[in-house]
Amino acid sequence: MAGIDTALNAGLKTRSTMLTAVTGLAPEGAGADYADGMADTVEDYADEIATLTETIKFDLLTPPARTTLTKARALSRTAQAKVNTGFGGGE
Repeated sequence: MAGIDTALNAGLKTRSTMLTAVTGLAPEGAGADYADGMADTVEDYADEIATLTETIKFDLLTPPARTTLTKARALSRTAQAKVNTGFGGGE
């Protein structure tokens, strides 16, 4: 499980770093290139969180797998909040 945990969390943490950088840009200035495209991704975070929630609730998981997916869901919720705050939702 350590391999999946490491890979999943590395990807989610990298995404968080990118979102922090992008959401820190002024949407009418340096962030203009990102504003429209990022707003279009808002629903993707809800889907990701729903998939993780369903897996945690209904799939037969080992305790380490459940812990890994629970941590991933928390990181996904944080990412969703950053995008919602930074870009105000989709079109």
